[in-house]
Amino acid sequence: MQGTVRVPEVRPRTLRVWHESRSRRIAVALVALGTLLAAAGVVAQWPGVAFAGRWAALVGLVFYAVRRRSLTAWILEPRLPS
Repeated sequence: MQGTVRVPEVRPRTLRVWHESRSRRIAVALVALGTLLAAAGVVAQWPGVAFAGRWAALVGLVFYAVRRRSLTAWILEPRLPS
């Protein structure tokens, strides 16, 4: 068939943006909830809760840094107390 042009299938950009924003929201929620949990654990003098909150914040920050390849997040990550 002459004159027939095959166009490759292109994935819609909106789907990719939605996926990126969803993972960003998950990471930010983990960091925020972990920080609040750590602060509440320190104020209430529950070391186990504070420890779990710090680790949740750390996991959220690492997840964000891996997904976004953000140098700022990698610089902040070692500064979090464990």
